[in-house]
Amino acid sequence: MACKAGSNQIYSGSDQDSAIADYAYFKAIAYDKKPIEVGSKKANGFGLYDLSGNVYEWVEPTASYQGLAGYHTIKGGSWLSSANSLRCAHRAFVVDGDFELDTGFRLVISEKK
Repeated sequence: MACKAGSNQIYSGSDQDSAIADYAYFKAIAYDKKPIEVGSKKANGFGLYDLSGNVYEWVEPTASYQGLAGYHTIKGGSWLSSANSLRCAHRAFVVDGDFELDTGFRLVISEKK
């Protein structure tokens, strides 16, 4: 839901392959070979940054997809990923307890009005 920002877009911020680099930092353009500062690319329709690319997001403590146990689900792709892994629908799985250089988690703080 957050990745697509209420739309049917393939990637966070766009459904056009030609626009991926405007919204995501990934293998084809990761010249520094490390993540970049959050917000360096365009935000999606909800104003959220880096839901495609930069670092994978740990979204579930234990994978419930296809009965995998001992894994957690990650989404969004990273600076090490190909464009295919940046799709909102893409999921990958990492062994619980493993340390991955391209995986993190998201903190969201709402503004007081």
